[in-house]
Amino acid sequence: MALGIIQDPNSLSQGYSTAVADGVFQNKSGANIEIASSGADLPVLAAGEFFEVRDHSETVNNGLYIATGTPTASLLACTKVSGSQPINATTEAIAVLASLTSAVTDMVLSGQSGRSVHVASAGGELPVLVAGSRFVISAHSDADNNGTYEVTSVVTSTEEYICTKLDTSTAEPNNGASEAAVTTSDHKSVMYDTAAREIYLLEKGGLDLDGALGQAFYSFTMISWKTDDYLIAAAPFPMLCIDSDAGKYFIGQDPSGNNNGWAFKDVASPAIRTRKLLRNMGWAEIADDASTSYVYAGIRTLGAFLDQTPTTGDKAYYQFGADTTVDDTVSFTFCGPVAEAICCYDGLVTPIDAAVGFVITLTNTITRADGGNWYDDGYKVGGQITITDAEDAGNVGTFTLVTVADGVNGAVVVDGVLTNNAADTVMKCCVDNRNALTLRLRMRTTAGNSNARTFAQSNLAAAGETVLSNRLFTFGLSNAQDLDISATDNTIDTTLPYTGMTLTYYATPQSLGGSGLLVGGPYNFGIVIDGNGGTNTQVYEWTQRQLRKNTDIDAGGDTGIGLTLDGLMRFLGPTLQVGSVDGGLTFPVNPVGGGSGVFITDLNAASKNDTVYYDNTGTVRSHPLSVSVTLDFNQTLIDDTAAEYWLFFDRTIRSTVSDLVVTAGTGPSGTFDSTGGNLPATLNKGAGAYVRIAGLTGVDEPMNGVYQVTTLTSTSQWDVTRYDGETIVTASSTSCTLDQNCVDTPDAIIVQDDVAAPVTGAASADYAFSYDYSGNVQGGHTGGTDAYVVARAIGQEDAQYTQSTVQTISTSAVTIPLASNIERNFSNP
Repeated sequence: MALGIIQDPNSLSQGYSTAVADGVFQNKSGANIEIASSGADLPVLAAGEFFEVRDHSETVNNGLYIATGTPTASLLACTKVSGSQPINATTEAIAVLASLTSAVTDMVLSGQSGRSVHVASAGGELPVLVAGSRFVISAHSDADNNGTYEVTSVVTSTEEYICTKLDTSTAEPNNGASEAAVTTSDHKSVMYDTAAREIYLLEKGGLDLDGALGQAFYSFTMISWKTDDYLIAAAPFPMLCIDSDAGKYFIGQDPSGNNNGWAFKDVASPAIRTRKLLRNMGWAEIADDASTSYVYAGIRTLGAFLDQTPTTGDKAYYQFGADTTVDDTVSFTFCGPVAEAICCYDGLVTPIDAAVGFVITLTNTITRADGGNWYDDGYKVGGQITITDAEDAGNVGTFTLVTVADGVNGAVVVDGVLTNNAADTVMKCCVDNRNALTLRLRMRTTAGNSNARTFAQSNLAAAGETVLSNRLFTFGLSNAQDLDISATDNTIDTTLPYTGMTLTYYATPQSLGGSGLLVGGPYNFGIVIDGNGGTNTQVYEWTQRQLRKNTDIDAGGDTGIGLTLDGLMRFLGPTLQVGSVDGGLTFPVNPVGGGSGVFITDLNAASKNDTVYYDNTGTVRSHPLSVSVTLDFNQTLIDDTAAEYWLFFDRTIRSTVSDLVVTAGTGPSGTFDSTGGNLPATLNKGAGAYVRIAGLTGVDEPMNGVYQVTTLTSTSQWDVTRYDGETIVTASSTSCTLDQNCVDTPDAIIVQDDVAAPVTGAASADYAFSYDYSGNVQGGHTGGTDAYVVARAIGQEDAQYTQSTVQTISTSAVTIPLASNIERNFSNP
């Protein structure tokens, strides 16, 4: 159960000290032993509880133990956890630091409000507690009142406390009349082994899997050294706090600057994970000789996880270095938002080889002969190796690792220049991964929840950092339900079109998107997905599935482990953005060097309008926008087997002439004049083209219409002839529109679909096609702008001629109706 992070040092405890006048150590077997008391002076513990023995004359019998079997006040079977194995010993006085169990005959709960309640004993039978202390109520007749509580304020010590029930796995407490119950307090959660100078944090009582803030632990340690005569006499103060707000600490160095060898202690069995229980805290562990044994960086994430259930919820993972060819990712210990420390520097794992020594060759390669394995030690490609001592002074320093061999007596190659040495017997190498850390959150589902999750990723750069150290670091990391994933993993892994999709990382840029596939293409991309005809949603589902795999997902000749590779795409509304997970703020790393741009080949045509790509330059590229257009024929047209249809541009180019004058000449001939030189310099079809004038009003209105331009004299004057043969009459200067390639002229242009086929044919059924909105440049039309069109149809025996009004093809689907009247007069005997 999760109780909440301990912020108050009063919630931590070394245990209640019980004096045992007649302690006997007997029946030793390895680390197992029994402690007996003929006078029944032992504290009554539960199996699995930790306790400490002090003041025994045999030093090896002092230390940390865990209770086993069925402990009683007379006999305590246990296993020694710290230090050397215990030995049998005859009766003598000892002190046992453990939890305190108290029987309360008159417990009253009152004033309940939510999880807050008053706990009282008129007879003063409650334990001595202070604000922040935690204790457990058990054996109450109302099961809702059993559980773990924290004292928020003291009304009267031992008589009444205002408490908050922390145990959220059970219901809120209830008011209850006086009755017998049991309290357990002072669970041992901290152990200072002064002989070995090791610190244990124990997941008991007040310290559960949510852990303790660094400041609370530091403050508790100060209180302990001040109030515990044993500690102040037996050992120096174990730590130094540089800045509690920054979470920066040193362990093994006291505030006077003295190095004393204290360190945190983790144990595999029984499970003691001291370092993982510290929150908002980073630290360096300093050895007696002032060298750094370890550096732990405190990692905290901001943002909610979709499932934050303590033991089964969403869990993030991290990776040091930049190696995508192996799965060296590490899951964080706890589920939900991250709040734990990770070791980013290990100064002890690779000891000095004083016998054979390390061999340096080629000025950049270090080979070992000590039977060790660089990879197993924790060295990472893209991480660093720090050499703290060497026979050649120039070899001391920190170097980025280019390769790391996974094998006994292998080699590492560094990005730097070293001095060759056939046998360096003083070289001290340290794992140093402070320079490269990536956090990722990639959950498909968690237990009992079928929702897909969005992905999240962060690194040092995203957090505004360059290197880890012994302090707290904060990263943004959160996830939510992913509504764009509905296919199950089994469906993705076993069915088409998913099973035909591939992902390839290229070492050289790939020129893709030409021949009109991308607007203005081709462009260079380094990462290519074969969509196998799938929609952008299916490609996204498949890609996210690959990035959750711990196997090679690169279809090329290189190896790329899914979990280690950067995210490649995201949906923003209906649009799939390929090549960035944050709208172009960052781009995926291509581990083989061909560029960060991502492109999808063989994407289903229906998805092209809703898919954009970031190329190797980080520039957004898109498919030509295709718009669905439907010619909707009425039944009369459809029933006429001879009926045909055409779709014309109403015009392809429109210009505005702000000072047009139509000047009379002879009959239908005359000129267009513009004193401001506002006539187009060229026409799409040159001299002889037909243009349509509109915008003349009043007495000049008859001069609107179609003209043929016979001579393009200049932008100030053209020679023209009216298409209808009417006499030109001089009109006043005014602003007019001038259209080219107009319907109802010999220059009329039939619209083409997105494969350049003319939109014309038999009207036997409604006709739907895709219009290349981005790329259609027929008759000088500007791609990516609205097109204005007119549909026409005519039958023979059944359907009369009909045409639509001028329709606009914009960025949304459009339907153009064509309704023909019944033809009753046609005859072709």
